[in-house]
Amino acid sequence: MSVTIGEWSKIGSGLYRLHFSSSLSSPTFYIYRGGALVGTTTQGHWDFTVTPGEQLTVAVVDDSVTVPETWPSGITIGWHLVPGAAYYRVDEYVSGSWQVRSKVHPDGTGFLKWVSDELTDVTTHRFRVVPVSAGGNEGDALDFNVFFVRVPDVPAVSVAYSAGKIVIS
Repeated sequence: MSVTIGEWSKIGSGLYRLHFSSSLSSPTFYIYRGGALVGTTTQGHWDFTVTPGEQLTVAVVDDSVTVPETWPSGITIGWHLVPGAAYYRVDEYVSGSWQVRSKVHPDGTGFLKWVSDELTDVTTHRFRVVPVSAGGNEGDALDFNVFFVRVPDVPAVSVAYSAGKIVIS
């Protein structure tokens, strides 16, 4: 059970295809993006949409038991729509000022999300989502502080049993 990653090919604007193969005769491939399972396929390729400047982390395995050694490299922020908003601006606080990261337009679902680029590990990141009307007026921002740890430490736990009591520390 091993997967061989092949070539990437550009198939459209921001759309790329990753080719892969397996040592199994009839594999089912499990596709991970940023550490999260995004789909399964029996074909030897998968298409990815990539935004400019995005750093893509991909893992492909050929059995459901194997878990890839990738961890999410960013965060996902989700929010409900605000009446009157034409779009939402996602900003990140960097070096003392807010930097625009994305403009997200409503898609008719009533709930939106945005996925960050790769974040610095073991660091607090600050984001905000600002609703903006068609006239350019800004609504109240939703502010998020995120302490991002890509690979957390293994918990240090000790369990002792003494005189009929279990002590966990």
